Amino acid sequence: MRDLVRRAMEILGSPAPDTFPGRKTQETFPAEDPLERPDIQNLIHSELQPPKE
Repeated sequence: MRDLVRRAMEILGSPAPDTFPGRKTQETFPAEDPLERPDIQNLIHSELQPPKE
């Protein structure tokens, strides 16, 4: 009986499992500077910029 109570206390003391099916862990931000990325540089130097005065 004591073993059963000990096991029940262990189970009840643990956090509830996360059952949300779509949950994802967050990815860390890259260590590189985003302005150095080639796709960002192409956008910066593209024709989509407003005219310079």
